[in-house]
Amino acid sequence: METQSQDLERLDADWDAVPPPLSVESGPTGFDGAFGHARERRLGLRAPVHCWCLVRGRSRTLYAQTIELSVTGAVIKFAGPGSITFRPGQLFGLDLFVPGAESVRATMRSVRETDGLNAFEFVEMSPVDRLTLAEYIDRLNA
Repeated sequence: METQSQDLERLDADWDAVPPPLSVESGPTGFDGAFGHARERRLGLRAPVHCWCLVRGRSRTLYAQTIELSVTGAVIKFAGPGSITFRPGQLFGLDLFVPGAESVRATMRSVRETDGLNAFEFVEMSPVDRLTLAEYIDRLNA
């Protein structure tokens, strides 16, 4: 019968034998992401896209183009002249028009803005819509 110490040593040896995860880099070469971050799983696998979206605020609704997309957020460029600024953490509704699917709906918050691009984090989304996004991103990265 093994002691607790021997049992832990055996488990540690089994754990150490697990190979490191493979790199998830895929997609177009030379694409460093909209904010210069390499696409990686901890941030959600991201893909460059060109999807139209509708951003809903309290008093305004704006059309925009999604530049980069993951299941956890999006980088958006707003259509039309002038720049738009957001308070950090400000919440918006989003209707994202994903090719081959009905519109995906989410609540998102402003994260950062640079060079006319705005990054948003999805704070609320139905599991079905999140799965739709994941499948779409997988098709783009295949």
